[in-house]
Amino acid sequence: MTNAARSPIGCSQRILLCAAGLSPQVITETFYALATRDDPFIPTAIHIITTAEGADRVRLTLLESDPEEQHFYRLCADLDIDPGGIRFDGETIHQIPADDKKPLDDIRSLADNETAADTITAIVRRLTADPQTIIHASIAGGRKTMGFYLGYAMSLFGREQDRLSHVLVSPPFESHPQFYYPPPKPKVLRDHNKRPIHTRDAEITLADIPFVRLRGHLDSSILGESMSYSETVSRTQRNVNPPKLILDSNNKTIHCGDHPVPLTPSLFAFYAWFARRLLAGTPGIHWTQENVSEEYLEEYVHIVGEYSADYENARDSLRRGMDQDFMDQKTSKINGLLKRSLGKEPATPYLISPIGVIPESRCRLKGLTLKKEQVRFLET
Repeated sequence: MTNAARSPIGCSQRILLCAAGLSPQVITETFYALATRDDPFIPTAIHIITTAEGADRVRLTLLESDPEEQHFYRLCADLDIDPGGIRFDGETIHQIPADDKKPLDDIRSLADNETAADTITAIVRRLTADPQTIIHASIAGGRKTMGFYLGYAMSLFGREQDRLSHVLVSPPFESHPQFYYPPPKPKVLRDHNKRPIHTRDAEITLADIPFVRLRGHLDSSILGESMSYSETVSRTQRNVNPPKLILDSNNKTIHCGDHPVPLTPSLFAFYAWFARRLLAGTPGIHWTQENVSEEYLEEYVHIVGEYSADYENARDSLRRGMDQDFMDQKTSKINGLLKRSLGKEPATPYLISPIGVIPESRCRLKGLTLKKEQVRFLET
């Protein structure tokens, strides 16, 4: 059996990613199930996410102990797999850090859970960033919350080629301290009641877990930045929710989904002018059209009041009509604020975008994803 087989086109690196706790057997059991199925998956690297004690058990039982206890190497030998082609060492065993940056002993508190979530999210984000990799993630080991976070991180960042699974081991071999995989030469073990059990009766099943891949809905900041699990989920939720725009005239603030973006009165009036035209179903605006100045000033006076000095200055500056510089400057300022506040891609539905072909282009709120029913004014 070779290490070169069973990779999608363009994926040269195959990663087995496991959450592990105090039972390192789940690693060899998953490896065995992957290597012996009809379409074998032989990893080129094995990455483990675990605690301090879990890391010790992985090293001592799978890698660094005497030959009789080096179960990873024994498994490779039994399956005729070259372990030299698989990277599995101290650098691929990732220990969840505690507050003092030392490896976490166990996941007991709320803070421990948050740290585990952040660590798992960061590892999956990094491993999926390389287009040359295919990842098979196993949620069988570790605390239940570790499996949940690993599965959720795969849903956030997993690509089409990536897979998620849970290994099932028949009782009484599940979690048996001496059972790591069915050996080619069956042997007798003892269960917790000292009763003899024969490894020829052991069954290992790999249950593939379908999962929703949200990666296509994520903007580049979520994929590239180092952010916490909670922030990643919050930003993702904002991206997958349908765009919703609320314009708060009293506070000169637009709410893009759940994200408030305050504007100056003149910019709010300009944006509100476009929003009202969208609600009215009127076409986009061109600066040479008649009455565009009057339309904008009508919105502006509604915001600042008829006797406002700002309104009087705006009325005087537009007495001869609106020019292209006025429209371009207001559009550029608003779009820049939206992109900086929301992120470039999440801001897209809310931008004032050109339609038509320059120089005959007009401007309107981008209507491909923003619909009338998604826009509302909040006014008293």
